[in-house]
Amino acid sequence: MDTKLLRAFVMLSQERHFSRAADQLDIAQPVLSQQIKRLEEELGSPLFYREVRPIQMTPAGEVVLPFAVQILETEKLVRRAAVARDGSTLGTVSVGYAGASVNPLLPRMVAAVDRCAPGINLDLKPMVYAGKTQSLVRSGELDLAFSRRPLIEPGLDERVVEYEELIFAVPEKHPCAHYNEVKIVEFKDDPWIAFPASKGSAVREAGIRLAQQSGYTPRVVQEGPDSYAILGMVASGIGVTLTVSSVTHICPPGVKFVPIAGGSQYLVATLVFPRHPSAATRLVMDAFNEEFPTPPRPLGDVYE
Repeated sequence: MDTKLLRAFVMLSQERHFSRAADQLDIAQPVLSQQIKRLEEELGSPLFYREVRPIQMTPAGEVVLPFAVQILETEKLVRRAAVARDGSTLGTVSVGYAGASVNPLLPRMVAAVDRCAPGINLDLKPMVYAGKTQSLVRSGELDLAFSRRPLIEPGLDERVVEYEELIFAVPEKHPCAHYNEVKIVEFKDDPWIAFPASKGSAVREAGIRLAQQSGYTPRVVQEGPDSYAILGMVASGIGVTLTVSSVTHICPPGVKFVPIAGGSQYLVATLVFPRHPSAATRLVMDAFNEEFPTPPRPLGDVYE
């Protein structure tokens, strides 16, 4: 069985969106569609319901998925064992990441680990909300995780990855779309789009806090599961949203990003890990630190 087809299947099962999965695999969307079709033909059963959005796995897909993941993990370990130097540490390190803001970092992180610790396999675990990742590291379900301050779970340590500036995303026909900067009070009467209140989103909490400091509570009319969906709704004219500078690479047509007036304000993106990590986890941290030096603290308000 061609593991390339299994890799396409697993990525699509994670992203539930052909275009995003193709981007993660660095292939064209039609190529991904062909790979999924070939795998379904080989297995003799459809793996996805394509007529729903986001796409869903069929019962056959649900059954196949854990075995596909196991095959891919074994393939990685076989390849790494073959190239590892004598005495090299071998193993798998699970890394939790959340949302569009981290996606651009992952290819460089993987390349750095391949270069510095060829015996280590990174098991990337996509999460929807960074608020969940700290507890998963503490419980041992993850070895490392991208998160945001504050660090609330005991027994963990962290290092700063990025200072993410808070900005507004508005429809291109919004009166503020072409402003150089905008006061938060300008959106008092606008409908807002936000992450779900029950998921512990630091971005949502920051938006509500800033609006209340300006004298009002935002009127959230729609919640979205991720930045892709939220910015898509902004593009459709449903409302405005507070987001972070690290997702501006998405920028769907019809969306304008506008800085906040009165000085820049930041959330702190971090990488969290146990205070006593395994040897394999330490090697990954060393590779990450070499590739991504700690950024200087910016001028402005930093929420910690």
